Amino acid sequence: MAALLIFHLKAGVRVAVRSFAILFSSILGWIMLDMNPAAIIVNLATTMYSDRSSLSDLAPVAVLAFVFPLLAARKLVHGLNGWIRHLAFSSATNRRGMAVALAAAQLPLALALVFFALVAKHEGLSIGLPAIRLLLILASGAMAALPVTRRILTTSAALLSTMLAIQGGWGSMLTAFGLLIGAEAAAGPLRTTKQRQPWRTADSLLNARIAWRALGWRVYAICLVSFLPLGAAALFLRNNELSPALAAGAVRLGGSMAAVLVLAGMCNKLAERRPAWPLARSFPCSAAQRVAADAWFMAIHALPPVLVLCFRYPVEAVCILGLLPCLALRAAGYIRLVPRLLAGARRFLVEGFCLAGLLALWPWTSLICILAAPLVFLGARGNERALKVTCWSDLHHSALGDSFSWSE
Repeated sequence: MAALLIFHLKAGVRVAVRSFAILFSSILGWIMLDMNPAAIIVNLATTMYSDRSSLSDLAPVAVLAFVFPLLAARKLVHGLNGWIRHLAFSSATNRRGMAVALAAAQLPLALALVFFALVAKHEGLSIGLPAIRLLLILASGAMAALPVTRRILTTSAALLSTMLAIQGGWGSMLTAFGLLIGAEAAAGPLRTTKQRQPWRTADSLLNARIAWRALGWRVYAICLVSFLPLGAAALFLRNNELSPALAAGAVRLGGSMAAVLVLAGMCNKLAERRPAWPLARSFPCSAAQRVAADAWFMAIHALPPVLVLCFRYPVEAVCILGLLPCLALRAAGYIRLVPRLLAGARRFLVEGFCLAGLLALWPWTSLICILAAPLVFLGARGNERALKVTCWSDLHHSALGDSFSWSE
């Protein structure tokens, strides 16, 4: 029993430190940046530890006391259906251990209340009755977040006990304490959580999952940068009186440059963070499939700036879509060249901007790119096949500690 409670206590403290310590550090920083932080601390202490506290005075504490265990329960509940079910203890013991973990998740709030209690004691206030009131509020918050079968009963009892503790005296607080004890006894066993269906590891989305994990937040940064040419094209059209042919050319230039920026950014980052792996040739997947997977992955991320144009300039958007297969395949080919050609992404950027300029001048450039896509695909497949298993990549080499390195 003691070992189980200690285990749940450590789990709750770990969640509290990782999840809520930053929030309280921010609040502390906000207080310290005030003109008179000491007055704010004294005011908060006297408000919380007053003998006649109102609901509005303790509402922030009550909200935090209920929100913190509720957020922590989402993380703690996933560990209740594993190996812990095979231990020799009852469901009631497991429920009480979970209650201890949820109460420990309120550790930052409890430490703040202890600090305010010391301040109130220094100001000459009696902190006995207010401290018991605050303890009941914390216990009510942990009880309300307990994931049990009779959740409505425990939540209702926790809310009622909080109201009694805030607005009543000793009698009301004893009633609130009795409500919590009765709700805990009648709560029932913990609810079993449904395990999430894991993703299959050998399906068509495996390449996309690996690429997304390698890129992370950089995907959003690359997509946001791509909208800069669209904004420049919009300003150009708004501030100039152009003929329909020139306006259409400006739209094609801005949209195609946006797509090129997305493909160049993803080509560069994928080459750095998820380079082409020569050992993948031993897997049941051909070089053509690997190149095609990278090409459609990058092409999908280049679609948003083009789709924005479909609402007002559908013809120009179709012309830009004709460039995407050729450009995406060319970018997939450059990923295979990066270990030998570090400026591959920059070369692709130059090629893409040249194609964007040609498309702005002659819309039929899109048709030529569609016809040239198979040849580009064969070239990218050749780059994939030419990869050497022992290929050296300077992007992933650290000279620190290398006795043969000339750098300092």
